[in-house]
Amino acid sequence: MKVLWATLLVTLLAGCLAEVEPELDAELTNRVGWQGSQPWEQALGRFWDYLRWVQTLSDQVQEELMTTQITQELTVLMDETMKEVKAYKAELDSQLGPMAEETRARLAKEVQAAQARLSGDMEDVRNRLTQYRSEVQTMLGQSTEELRARFATHLRKLRKRLMRDWEDLQKRLAVYRAGAREGAERGVGAIRERLGPLVEQARVRTSTLGTEAGQPLRERAQALGERLRGRFEEMG
Repeated sequence: MKVLWATLLVTLLAGCLAEVEPELDAELTNRVGWQGSQPWEQALGRFWDYLRWVQTLSDQVQEELMTTQITQELTVLMDETMKEVKAYKAELDSQLGPMAEETRARLAKEVQAAQARLSGDMEDVRNRLTQYRSEVQTMLGQSTEELRARFATHLRKLRKRLMRDWEDLQKRLAVYRAGAREGAERGVGAIRERLGPLVEQARVRTSTLGTEAGQPLRERAQALGERLRGRFEEMG
């Protein structure tokens, strides 16, 4: 009876995942729109897409999860994302006009906090993958269906957190950019009133950030993105 109940529970969990995931993907795909955005957003988009591929838990994913390949590739994407964020922040720093020191410090602190949340959540993804590999290895010869269901659920939660991180960081950077334009005569309240249009401007702006020293990392991440698109095409 216990075996039957466990089987029914696993089946129910799998059914819930099948129903929720397409809806979640549709919602987040419509809201994000990574293409044509800032370099740091494009970098985060590659990390996001990679995580979405991992969440399929296909045979290839299952095989590569048992090695360090996926965590190594995610590390490349993580490093590229944070490097692009810092490069964009540095560019804004260079454009800041005269501003009250208190205002400058407050805006910088908000951006740094948003950066830290994004970095921490990406690190959580990598740690969760490592933990999953360890758990599977201890269950050799046993069914891992329930473990995979819990893993998929956790990945969905992490993707939602990353979505919130992206939105928050985008807004904080837009406020910081507004500070660079407005100068000391504008208070933080006036800056925030102009946040909406600036967010849209930031999304469509194209620029090449980073130094030549950063190019190899960006090229590796872009290559991973191209390979990932091929994987999704193969899955149909």
